[in-house]
Amino acid sequence: MSNATRPYSRRVRTSDKKVTAVVADDHPFFRDGVTRGLLNSGLITVVGEAGTGREALVLIESLHPDVALVDYQMPDLDGLDVVHAVTRDGLTTRVLLLSAITDSAIVFRALQEGAAGYLGKDARRSQIVDAVLSVAAGKTVVPAELAGALAGEIRLRAQPAGPVLSKRENQVLQAFARGLSIPQVAAELFIGASTVKTHTQRLYEKLGVSDRAAAVAEGCAAGCWNSPPAAGGQAGRGVAPHPPAEGPCQLRRYARTSGEPCSTLCESCSRTIDPSR
Repeated sequence: MSNATRPYSRRVRTSDKKVTAVVADDHPFFRDGVTRGLLNSGLITVVGEAGTGREALVLIESLHPDVALVDYQMPDLDGLDVVHAVTRDGLTTRVLLLSAITDSAIVFRALQEGAAGYLGKDARRSQIVDAVLSVAAGKTVVPAELAGALAGEIRLRAQPAGPVLSKRENQVLQAFARGLSIPQVAAELFIGASTVKTHTQRLYEKLGVSDRAAAVAEGCAAGCWNSPPAAGGQAGRGVAPHPPAEGPCQLRRYARTSGEPCSTLCESCSRTIDPSR
């Protein structure tokens, strides 16, 4: 255990009424200031300090504090790694992250991964004390100045990742990926060629393209297919299978016309559609 790891159980008498906490930060000056602020509140007992994420995890596992106040960016294991480990192992300690970074996407991810709260390092000492007490009481803490941005992040992530295709449009797109022509698609789906053309036009509009090869590429990149082919070459539901040996590879054709290599279009496409054919 390094010099940064300092158990406090011998120095401070633990009271059942007090919240127990571990403070982890790789900057000694900041860590000491936070520790003094928590101790001076008279409501929190700091049972240990750590200078790395791994040391913090050791203290959490051995001391079982109510709250671990952990810097988001640290050597060894960062704050998010600590959150993962605590959640994975089912530990009762709740992790409150401190960071100089207050980007809404990072805060959203931290809370999504299981952090009990997130504070900026510019928070006042009283705010940190209140946050520790709130987290210990089972609440989730996000500073008011981040609430609006966080709400926007939630709304943004609630939107579909890609265009929403109808079942028939998805079937047509899969058929195009296998190199089928419009008459062949019509025969396979038992619908008229004019109906296939209608679905094709809607596909182009939703994907923002003007030909079948580009539609396949954009459909893959937008995540329209959501599972890899099953063993034996059979495609899973909603996935374009490998094109037949005699059929053209639409991604390869798109690469030739666009100048963009097949392998860079979509990682999942390179597994779903063989660009060498």
